[in-house]
Amino acid sequence: MMVEKILNFPLKILNKRIPKKELLENLNLNSAQKKYLKEIEKINLLYLLNKDATTIPPFVDEIYDYSSILVLEVILNSDKHIKQLTSILQLIPQNLMIFFIYDDKITLSLASKRINKNDPTKMVIEKEYIFIFKDESLLEKLDFNKANKTNLFMFYKYYIDLVISFELSKYSINKADENILNKIKEIENKINSLKKELKTAVNLSEKIEINMKIHKLKEEINKLKGTNAT
Repeated sequence: MMVEKILNFPLKILNKRIPKKELLENLNLNSAQKKYLKEIEKINLLYLLNKDATTIPPFVDEIYDYSSILVLEVILNSDKHIKQLTSILQLIPQNLMIFFIYDDKITLSLASKRINKNDPTKMVIEKEYIFIFKDESLLEKLDFNKANKTNLFMFYKYYIDLVISFELSKYSINKADENILNKIKEIENKINSLKKELKTAVNLSEKIEINMKIHKLKEEINKLKGTNAT
């Protein structure tokens, strides 16, 4: 499915090619990051949302500058390092909605950014959000007509909240509560670390202790989910 059909923006699509060379010149990338760019086939600027292109008002204060939002489409020849690529492209000092396309897989990358106090022309990434769409029905929620159009800040936040709710739906939680999601992710990281310890454990008592810790952490996740499932 084409990104423009998914978003259903009432705007003329720009479809302007952005050369990778431009990224290399404008972003201070290390050698490893430059290698990841080889997995990008092409980058297209699909939409520029600002006061001239849309009726949605801009939002600017001392912390945030949502005078514009860029929508990018990135065609990949590999998705092995998609998380690294999202972090690299989000370094662009703009509010970005990035759609990564690999075969029939669509991944959405968002990032909340604030103004750099030391240099107002730059932005600081507060947090990145990434979601791989495996259920096509979820794509329908990206439709422009369903978004909050109070201003561009609220418009962008609508899509961040969607990604949070999509992630939480994996745990059967039907609300966009970022605090719960962060806690679950933190606990899952602890469980993964303990599982690595379990593989190297030799003594039976040590294995039992690690398994008990894993079980308690899983119970914590179940409490956050509001269920007693094991």
